[in-house]
Amino acid sequence: MGGVTLSEEYKKEGIQWKNIEFIDNTDCLALFSKKGNGLFALIDEECNNDTLLSKFNHHHAKGNVYYEAPQKKELAFTVVHYAGKVKYQIKYQLAAVHIYPNFSIDI
Repeated sequence: MGGVTLSEEYKKEGIQWKNIEFIDNTDCLALFSKKGNGLFALIDEECNNDTLLSKFNHHHAKGNVYYEAPQKKELAFTVVHYAGKVKYQIKYQLAAVHIYPNFSIDI
Protein backbone atom coordinates (compact mmCIF):
# COMPACT_ATOMS: atom_id res chain seq x y z
CA MET A 1 0.00 0.00 0.00
CA GLY A 2 3.05 2.26 0.29
CA GLY A 3 2.18 4.85 2.98
CA VAL A 4 -1.59 4.60 2.57
CA THR A 5 -3.56 3.57 5.64
CA LEU A 6 -5.94 0.67 5.51
CA SER A 7 -8.93 2.99 5.98
CA GLU A 8 -7.79 5.14 3.05
CA GLU A 9 -7.38 2.04 0.90
CA TYR A 10 -10.88 0.83 1.80
CA LYS A 11 -12.39 4.23 0.95
CA LYS A 12 -10.52 4.29 -2.34
CA GLU A 13 -11.89 0.85 -3.25
CA GLY A 14 -15.43 1.68 -2.08
CA ILE A 15 -15.41 -0.91 0.71
CA GLN A 16 -17.77 -0.05 3.57
CA TRP A 17 -16.34 -0.65 7.00
CA LYS A 18 -16.55 0.60 10.56
CA ASN A 19 -13.59 1.52 12.75
CA ILE A 20 -13.50 -0.65 15.89
CA GLU A 21 -12.26 0.94 19.10
CA PHE A 22 -10.13 -1.33 21.28
CA ILE A 23 -9.44 -0.80 24.95
CA ASP A 24 -5.76 -0.43 25.77
CA ASN A 25 -5.02 -3.32 28.13
CA THR A 26 -1.36 -2.38 28.72
CA ASP A 27 -1.75 -1.33 32.36
CA CYS A 28 -3.71 -4.45 33.26
CA LEU A 29 -1.01 -6.61 31.65
CA ALA A 30 1.62 -4.72 33.65
CA LEU A 31 -0.16 -5.80 36.85
CA PHE A 32 0.90 -9.35 35.96
CA SER A 33 4.20 -8.84 34.17
CA LYS A 34 5.93 -5.86 35.82
CA LYS A 35 9.40 -6.73 37.10
CA GLY A 36 9.81 -6.40 40.85
CA ASN A 37 6.25 -6.23 42.13
CA GLY A 38 4.09 -7.65 39.33
CA LEU A 39 1.97 -10.66 40.26
CA PHE A 40 4.25 -13.12 38.41
CA ALA A 41 7.39 -11.67 40.06
CA LEU A 42 5.78 -11.94 43.51
CA ILE A 43 4.74 -15.54 42.82
CA ASP A 44 8.38 -16.36 42.09
CA GLU A 45 9.41 -15.02 45.52
CA GLU A 46 6.82 -16.66 47.75
CA CYS A 47 6.32 -20.14 49.15
CA ASN A 48 2.98 -19.98 50.94
CA ASN A 49 -0.53 -18.77 50.27
CA ASP A 50 -0.89 -16.25 53.10
CA THR A 51 2.32 -14.31 52.46
CA LEU A 52 1.71 -14.29 48.72
CA LEU A 53 -1.73 -12.73 49.11
CA SER A 54 -0.33 -10.24 51.65
CA LYS A 55 2.31 -9.13 49.15
CA PHE A 56 -0.26 -8.88 46.34
CA ASN A 57 -2.44 -6.69 48.56
CA HIS A 58 0.49 -4.60 49.81
CA HIS A 59 1.70 -3.75 46.31
CA HIS A 60 -1.59 -3.50 44.42
CA ALA A 61 -4.68 -3.02 46.65
CA LYS A 62 -4.33 0.77 46.79
CA GLY A 63 -3.86 2.78 43.63
CA ASN A 64 -4.25 0.01 41.07
CA VAL A 65 -7.67 0.08 39.40
CA TYR A 66 -7.08 -3.40 37.95
CA TYR A 67 -6.64 -5.13 41.32
CA GLU A 68 -9.15 -5.71 44.12
CA ALA A 69 -8.29 -7.21 47.49
CA PRO A 70 -10.73 -9.76 48.88
CA GLN A 71 -13.72 -8.32 50.74
CA LYS A 72 -13.89 -11.27 53.12
CA LYS A 73 -11.20 -13.46 54.63
CA GLU A 74 -10.35 -15.74 51.74
CA LEU A 75 -7.25 -16.62 49.76
CA ALA A 76 -8.35 -14.80 46.65
CA PHE A 77 -7.96 -11.56 44.72
CA THR A 78 -9.80 -10.03 41.78
CA VAL A 79 -8.43 -8.63 38.54
CA VAL A 80 -10.60 -6.03 36.82
CA HIS A 81 -10.10 -5.86 33.06
CA TYR A 82 -12.00 -5.18 29.85
CA ALA A 83 -14.18 -8.29 30.20
CA GLY A 84 -15.13 -7.59 33.80
CA LYS A 85 -13.97 -8.92 37.16
CA VAL A 86 -12.18 -12.26 37.44
CA LYS A 87 -11.59 -13.75 40.89
CA TYR A 88 -8.48 -15.87 41.39
CA GLN A 89 -8.28 -18.37 44.25
CA ILE A 90 -4.72 -18.90 45.48
CA LYS A 91 -3.75 -22.53 45.94
CA TYR A 92 -0.18 -23.79 45.88
CA GLN A 93 1.45 -27.08 45.22
CA LEU A 94 5.01 -27.15 46.52
CA ALA A 95 7.51 -29.52 44.96
CA ALA A 96 11.10 -29.53 46.23
CA VAL A 97 12.47 -26.03 45.61
CA HIS A 98 10.04 -25.09 42.85
CA ILE A 99 6.64 -23.48 43.39
CA TYR A 100 3.86 -24.37 41.00
CA PRO A 101 0.91 -21.99 41.27
CA ASN A 102 -2.41 -23.56 40.52
CA PHE A 103 -5.02 -20.81 40.18
CA SER A 104 -8.66 -21.68 39.85
CA ILE A 105 -10.77 -19.01 38.23
CA ASP A 106 -14.28 -18.19 39.42
CA ILE A 107 -16.09 -15.77 37.17
